Amino acid sequence: MYARGDMSCKQFIDMQKNEQAEADRYVYWLGGVLTGHSIASGKALGKGVNIACVNDYVADYCKNTVGSPDLSEGVVKLLAELKRGDNDYLNSDGCRLN
Repeated sequence: MYARGDMSCKQFIDMQKNEQAEADRYVYWLGGVLTGHSIASGKALGKGVNIACVNDYVADYCKNTVGSPDLSEGVVKLLAELKRGDNDYLNSDGCRLN
């Protein structure tokens, strides 16, 4: 079993720049978080959304949020956006799976 934990947004962005193999594992971790929340909530959060767009959303959150947020804060914001279903980027043709 390979468990993931929280990290700072700075660590997440640095990892994406310098440790591609580890960054790729975090993309799968994000997918697992979405799956777990989908099962727990009874709603298909992120269904039909390209996982690369999910990763990009969280990375953009980390890059553009003032202060020292943790990765989990970006994931919580992502979940809220997916529940509302009104995020233009996540709903764009480039992010939707056919």
